[in-house]
Amino acid sequence: MLKKFAESWIENGFGGAVLQKAEPFGEDYVRDEKSHYWTEALMRKVGIFKDAIIEHAANSGYDYLFLIDSDLVIDAELIEHLKSRDKEIVAEVFWALWDGCQMELPNAWMYDGFGFSEPGIPGKEEQRIFNEFIRKFREPGLYKVGMTGACTLISKSALLKGVSFAPIYNLTIKGEDRHFCIRAAALGIDIYLDTCYPAFHIYRESDLKRLDKERPPKR
Repeated sequence: MLKKFAESWIENGFGGAVLQKAEPFGEDYVRDEKSHYWTEALMRKVGIFKDAIIEHAANSGYDYLFLIDSDLVIDAELIEHLKSRDKEIVAEVFWALWDGCQMELPNAWMYDGFGFSEPGIPGKEEQRIFNEFIRKFREPGLYKVGMTGACTLISKSALLKGVSFAPIYNLTIKGEDRHFCIRAAALGIDIYLDTCYPAFHIYRESDLKRLDKERPPKR
């Protein structure tokens, strides 16, 4: 499928396409209608792939790198829209009903694993802050966030500053996207979330039945 895509990409005048065969990996990626089962090794594998892409983009002098997970459907105008935001790192919002959650949550948050308020905030205030972020991310706009991923435009300046998905050895937090965002912040790069062209997340195969009906319109 990738080979056919690369051939059609070139035939239609979009320039070169680079395919890099991955080394064999002994651990399977398991997912079902309940959840996706990520292990530390699998997350590291994805991080290695992404860093190889970053290295290629930086060495090739690309103006932008757009990283997108394969279970997302996006609007054809999204990339040009994200470019117009003129940010070093900007992602597009999408929503998912993660395993164990009672409501859909976005692909962005402010602190640590999935926090929206600083530690020590009283429960009612913490809930108010959470509700405010959820409401805000449902409205079209551009918002500074602490963490995001999966549908991200990275500018040349960020690539050359050394952004990476490699694990930061003195952190126990899990997930290559989290390490990417922490490193970016340490490099002085602000991270933004755009909410004008929400992507549709096919987290479960059953989501395909909702695609045409519930895919959010561009705003």
